[in-house]
Amino acid sequence: MWFMKRFKVLVFCLLFLCSCGKVVLTPSETADLFLSYIANTDLNKAYSLLSPRVQNTQDFKNFKRGLVNPETGESVSAKNFTFTVKEEIIKEKEEFDLKGDLVNRKFAFVRVVVKIFDQPETIVRLPLIFVGDRWCVDSISIQAENPDQPGQYADFELGIMADNYLKLMMNGEGDKIWNMVSKRIKHSLSLEEFKSQSVGTRSGKTPNEEGFSYEGRMSYSDNDGNGVVEGVLMNNMLGIKDLQFKAKFVKEGDEWKADFARLDAQPQKQPQK
Repeated sequence: MWFMKRFKVLVFCLLFLCSCGKVVLTPSETADLFLSYIANTDLNKAYSLLSPRVQNTQDFKNFKRGLVNPETGESVSAKNFTFTVKEEIIKEKEEFDLKGDLVNRKFAFVRVVVKIFDQPETIVRLPLIFVGDRWCVDSISIQAENPDQPGQYADFELGIMADNYLKLMMNGEGDKIWNMVSKRIKHSLSLEEFKSQSVGTRSGKTPNEEGFSYEGRMSYSDNDGNGVVEGVLMNNMLGIKDLQFKAKFVKEGDEWKADFARLDAQPQKQPQK
C-alpha cells in the first residue's frame, strides 16, 4: 500500500536525522508519524507519542481497544485507512501551573483528511501539546469536524466532562460543581448565588427529585478553547419532553470548565410544513 512505502521512508529519514543530532518533529510530522503507526498497527509506538496526561487517563489496553475490534481482531489498517495531513496551527498561552508559577504553554492543532474503504473523506483534528523537548498527541480520540459548522470538532473529552458535570447538577451537588466552573463565573457570582441559579428549586428538592433528567447528544469545540454541549432536558413528572439546551464550556489549562450557571432550555423548533 502507498502509505506503507511513505511510512518506511519517513522512519528512515527520521533515523538518519537523529543520527546527526537531536531533531524536534513539527506538530504535522508528529501527527503523520502517529497516524502512520496506527495505519500499520504499530500501536505500541503510536501510544508512545501520546502526552503524559493522556497516558495517565488511558492505558495501552484501552487505547488498543479503540483501534482494534475485540471480536474479530480487525484493526483500522485492515479497513484501508488512509490519511493526508493538511495544515497545522500552533498556539502559545501563558498561565499559572498548580504551583502558582507562570508558565508558557505551547499547543497545536493538526488538520487531517482521513478515508476508510469507500467512505467519503472526513476532516479531523488532532490536538498536540509540547512537553519537554517534543510534541505529543494530546487527545484520547481523533476529532471529526462538524460538516454543518466548519471549525467545530467533535470533542469526546468535553462530552465526558459535561456528562459528569450535569449528573452532579441534577443531583443538586452545587458545592462540587462550583469547582468545575470557569473563572468568569466565579468572578461574577458568589457560591450561594451560583447554587441558587444552578441547582436551586422552589421546593428545595434536587432537580432529580423534581423529576428532571437530561440527555447529552453532541459536544464540539473550536481551536480557541470554546466548547458547546447540546442535549435535551426532560421532566416525566410534568410531561415535559425534549427541551433543547446548549451549554457553554471553556478550556482552562488542560481542563474543561462550565461557563454557565443556569441550564437554559427551550422547546424544540418544529419543522415547517
